[in-house]
Amino acid sequence: MLTGQHLPADVAAQLAASPLPRLYDPARVDALSAAATASVSPISGDTDLAFAFVPA
Repeated sequence: MLTGQHLPADVAAQLAASPLPRLYDPARVDALSAAATASVSPISGDTDLAFAFVPA
């Protein structure tokens, strides 16, 4: 859900109004998409997903 990719159509439709999909962007330093850092986002300023999906 965080990437917004490979979601079934029904799930994508249910999440259309949610601020949560597409928050993860591995190309950015903190891995938060530009939408995630917008002032209307529910994500706090100290959130960092850079190592969220790196195998331990």
